[in-house]
Order: sequence, then C-alpha cells, then structure tokens
Amino acid sequence: MGYSLSLEEIGDKICAPNMEWNCDEFLESERKWEEMCKEILDVQGRYSGDDWKKSPFTLERMYLEMVRDGDKSQGEDYVSDNLRTGMFYKFITYDNEFGDADTVLIRPLLSPKDWYRYDDAIDYIEANLQGHNGEPKVIRHNRTLYPFTNLMRKNPDSYMGIEEYWEPCYLDKPKFKDAIPTCTYSVMLILKYMGLVPEDRLADAVMLLRPTVYSYWC
Repeated sequence: MGYSLSLEEIGDKICAPNMEWNCDEFLESERKWEEMCKEILDVQGRYSGDDWKKSPFTLERMYLEMVRDGDKSQGEDYVSDNLRTGMFYKFITYDNEFGDADTVLIRPLLSPKDWYRYDDAIDYIEANLQGHNGEPKVIRHNRTLYPFTNLMRKNPDSYMGIEEYWEPCYLDKPKFKDAIPTCTYSVMLILKYMGLVPEDRLADAVMLLRPTVYSYWC
C-alpha cells in the first residue's frame, strides 16, 4: 500500500517517463540515499522556534538523527531500522514482469510496517477459492491513508511546489470533488530523486499520485 503513478498518465499529461532509475545502480545506491537524507535534514534545519511545525520533515528528521547518532535504544524500531539500512528499493515497488507494468508505487519513509508484506497461506487459499487468475490488482482511490490525513495542492511558494493543508473533507459533496489526499513530502522527495520527470514538472507529477492498494503474484 502506498501512493502510485500511472506511467501512461504521466506520458499523456506531462512527458515520456524517464525510467533510468529502474536499475540496481540507483535502487541500491547508498550515496543517493544518503544525499536524499541530507536534504531532509537541511530542509528541516531551516525551521526553528515556533516555525518547526511548518517543516515538511519534522518526524523524518527525528528518526534520521537517531540513525546518525547511533541511538541503540531505537534498534528494534521498524522505522529507524528501515532508515538505517535504507535504500530506494525498499520504498519503491515496480515490477513490469509479474506486476502491473503501468504502475509505480512509492511508500512514505514513515509508513507503517503493515503497508508492505508478502503473501501467506491464507492469501494463497483465498485466491484459489475465488478463482484468482494471477492478474495484478491495482486499486487507486481518492481517500487518505491513515495516519496521513492531510490534503495537498499546488503552490509555487511551498517546498517542491506543493502545499499540504487540512480541512474536513466529504468526498460526496461537490465542493470536495477535486480534493487530493497528500502523498507526504517524503514520497515527493523520493520521486524527485528518481528523476521520473524533469524537476520543473515534479509538482505536476506529484498531483497525479493517488493512494493505492497494489497486489500481485510473483
């Protein structure tokens, strides 16, 4: 589970997607990962005093500093462990052989552990009883994924051209029909480092990300 893009939609609305990121050189790059983490710390460092709540990376910074400082008390923590041994392949799902070749899914750096898992015996038996044909299942929707309940919109004055905001949102009412759930700034940053689209079109690509439940057999 995470936030997905349709490569076809990217191609139709923005430009031909750059797929150079889809290789071990990027997905397993410690250097690029550390470069991204440094950007999070640098961005967070611009906020101090009462402004800290306005930062896009308050919690990410806390965990990254634990990792940097070698806080052993957090050794059993799923998030800090993930960041300590982090690489992009842990947060990006793309499989054009067994999965849906049109779908790229990205998980936030602070996503809960149960957002990603392999199948178990129950899944296998259920799929057989339902006559599952082995086709990938992609469910994109317009509802927020807890605990990330903000909405987002384009704003050239905000970090990466995207502003997060919150207001009561009732999708069955016309005034909210265009409301877009946030994908979190960490997903936006991963997308930036992937280079899927030129950086000057990054905000346009971010606005196409949607909460998604994605499953496939391999």
